[in-house]
Amino acid sequence: MPMPSMDRRDAIQLAMSTHLIYQARRDPSAVPTEEELTNNLHTEAWEDLLDALVRAAHPLVSEDGTWNRVLDDQVIVEHVSLDDVLAAARYAKIQVEAAAAGDYALGRAVSDALRAASSEILTASAEVLRQAIAAERGL
Repeated sequence: MPMPSMDRRDAIQLAMSTHLIYQARRDPSAVPTEEELTNNLHTEAWEDLLDALVRAAHPLVSEDGTWNRVLDDQVIVEHVSLDDVLAAARYAKIQVEAAAAGDYALGRAVSDALRAASSEILTASAEVLRQAIAAERGL
């Protein structure tokens, strides 16, 4: 059975997991559990974590935690949810455990996948910037 390709939500969850992995390098117990995450909902700590995770997922997601998806010629605004944060924590835990066992292949694969997922967005952004500069210069 062929493996489905990664969609933008998958990439966002993986990108957010990188922030949690970075935190775990300083403190191996820093990857929050599902219980810790759900218990901290609607607290300042939750808002701080969500802000940090959204920043880590840039350019896949905007500063307000949203991104657009086109379905049947309609634009749907998606947003980072608790489920995405829980998935990011699960992915981070798996990667931290693999790295602790000396297996870095998963981390490299995630890095490569995120680079590929971001490249199209960054290329499109560069083109928009180029066009804006050209218009400003009257070219």
